[in-house]
Amino acid sequence: MKKRQKRAILRFARWLILVDAGMFALTGIVCWLGGWRTWQDYSNGLLVACAAVLGFALASAYGGWINTSSFRYQYSSTASDADALSHARQAIRDRYEGLRLMLYAAIICALPLGVAVLIQYGLTAG
Repeated sequence: MKKRQKRAILRFARWLILVDAGMFALTGIVCWLGGWRTWQDYSNGLLVACAAVLGFALASAYGGWINTSSFRYQYSSTASDADALSHARQAIRDRYEGLRLMLYAAIICALPLGVAVLIQYGLTAG
C-alpha cells in the first residue's frame, strides 16, 4: 500500500474513533442527566443515538434526491453557461454525496450498535 493511502486510512480511523468516542460520551451524559443509570438504559440510549444519526443521513440523502430531481431545480440549473455534460456530472456528484453520507453514518453507528447489542445480550444471558 502506498504511503498516501496509509495516511488516508489512518486519518479516517482517527476521525472514526473520535466521533464514536464523542457519541459514547454524549449518550452517557444524556443518560446520566435524564436519570437513566442502568446498563439497559445506556444501551437503549445508544440505540436511540444511532437511530438519530442514521435517520439524519437518510433524510439528508433523500432530501437531496428530491430537490435535485424537481423540475424547478432542473430548469434553473440549465439556465447557466454550463453544457449538458457539466449538468450530468453535477447531478452525479450530488447523488454521490448523499450516498457517501449514508455510508459514513452506517460506519459511525456500527460500533455503538454492536456495543448496545452486546450489552442487551449480556443482560439477558446472565
